[in-house]
Amino acid sequence: MATGVATKYFLLFVLVTGLLVAFGCADRGGGGGGDGPEIQLATLINNARSNPMNYDAAIAAVEQAHAEWLSQQPPAPFTYPYYEEGEGGKYFADRLNDASITFSECKEYGFDDESLSNANLVWEQLQSTDILDTKWDTFGIGFKAPPGRESGRRYWVIGVINK
Repeated sequence: MATGVATKYFLLFVLVTGLLVAFGCADRGGGGGGDGPEIQLATLINNARSNPMNYDAAIAAVEQAHAEWLSQQPPAPFTYPYYEEGEGGKYFADRLNDASITFSECKEYGFDDESLSNANLVWEQLQSTDILDTKWDTFGIGFKAPPGRESGRRYWVIGVINK
C-alpha cells in the first residue's frame, strides 16, 4: 500500500515539474517566466517610470529569440546606440514586423557582458538611456545566461515600442 502511494506522489512530482518547465516557470538559463531576471528588470523599469509600460509577451518572445541567437555568436564589441542585426541581418523593427507586432516607433537596448549578472546591474546601465521617456508604452525583455553555473556573457535585450 505504501509503495502505491509513493509511486503516485512521484508521478505527480514528475508531472508538475514537466508542466513548470513546459510553461516557462522553471529556470532554463533565461527566457523563463515567473520572477526570473527579465521580470525583475521589467519591475525595476516600471517602478522608475511615471507611466508604467505594458509588458508584452510577443515582444518578449522576439527579444528572447534575439538573445538566444546572440549567445551563439562570437562576442562583439558593444556599440551605443544599440543597433544590433539579428539572424538574417534583421534589425528590431524587422523582427517585430515578422512577428506581426504593430508599432509606430521602436527602439532596442542590448547589453552583453559577463559582469551584468543580475537585473540591478543592467538597470544601472539603462538609466543613462531614454527608457523612461513617456513615449514608450509597451516593452519586452529577452535574457540568456550561460548554462548552469558556468561563467560567461549574459545577453540582455530590451525592446520598447509605442503603438
